[in-house]
Amino acid sequence: MGKESRIWVTGGYFDESGEGFVYEVDVFGSNVEKIIRFTPPEDLLVSRKGFTGATWVGTPGQSDLLVCGFCAVFRFSPPHWDLSGVLHQPCMNDLHHITVNQGKIFVVNTGVESIDIFDLPGNFVGNHCFQPSWLNKERLHGITPARQDWPKLLKRGWTKQDTPIVDAPPTKDYYQSDKENFCQKPVRDFVHINHVSILPTQVLVTSLSACGIYNILDFSKMITTPAPPHDGFIYNDKFWITCVDGRVLAYRIENNAVTDDVMYFTNIFEKTSYHGWCRGLMIQDNYLFVGITEIRRKPQYDWQVSPWSKTKTGIICWDIVNDEFIGFADLSEERHSKIFSIIESP
Repeated sequence: MGKESRIWVTGGYFDESGEGFVYEVDVFGSNVEKIIRFTPPEDLLVSRKGFTGATWVGTPGQSDLLVCGFCAVFRFSPPHWDLSGVLHQPCMNDLHHITVNQGKIFVVNTGVESIDIFDLPGNFVGNHCFQPSWLNKERLHGITPARQDWPKLLKRGWTKQDTPIVDAPPTKDYYQSDKENFCQKPVRDFVHINHVSILPTQVLVTSLSACGIYNILDFSKMITTPAPPHDGFIYNDKFWITCVDGRVLAYRIENNAVTDDVMYFTNIFEKTSYHGWCRGLMIQDNYLFVGITEIRRKPQYDWQVSPWSKTKTGIICWDIVNDEFIGFADLSEERHSKIFSIIESP
């Protein structure tokens, strides 16, 4: 089994367990090895959730592995991948992605629209947030503005006036929870940042709600994407993204900054017979690995017109040089698994 065919995949289940997993998948041989199975403690457990973003601290397989749960980052250490640490703050909610750059840990804290930054010992360093601290305080106390009201709360201007916030909690079943702690409650998002990538002059985040890519250092929208984006990946001087509807694009990186110049485009749902919620992206040796998850409920964001019964959970492998389908690793389980991130295997 060649290394170029092996990847590590994170995920969970659509059941009440809250269990997360890390699998090693040989996409060419369709072999699956269970590396980690983990259920968070009760105070960090959220049903229907599992593992999301993951990253190596250093060399894959020789360094610690950091994996996001819904409201905490779990550290697993080699060689047996035992749990060696838990990074949690009460404001962590719906963590989506994590990366390490120059000794700093960048965590995508989607529930509060923030990129939170820690040092390797786990100490908070700072953050980049799309909403002001006073609004986050209200959110942590259970107040939820209506989606149409949120922009008004950001635009107070040069006037000394109070901005009333009206509580308008979401009513859909997805948001209902018996948990009292903010960190364990599914909350309404407004920017819905998914992924963070680091360039020398930019910190790039993808936003589902805004259909765009932002440089969060100055909050400028660098790119408007053709559909809601999810994951990003830097490869061969290009910034690659997936959109939830199966589109894959690569934007030119020039002078250490991303541009809106599209260098590659394909739609893997149109080019293959596999469909699902598109989440998870990695490229190695010119093979594009894209994760898809079966649809269990109507997503908040449009993804593609296709019967839910035809959706699957697994990994699509695509040759970006010859622009052709290579294979599919089916990761469907009776428990209805979901996958989230793809990272390099040791």
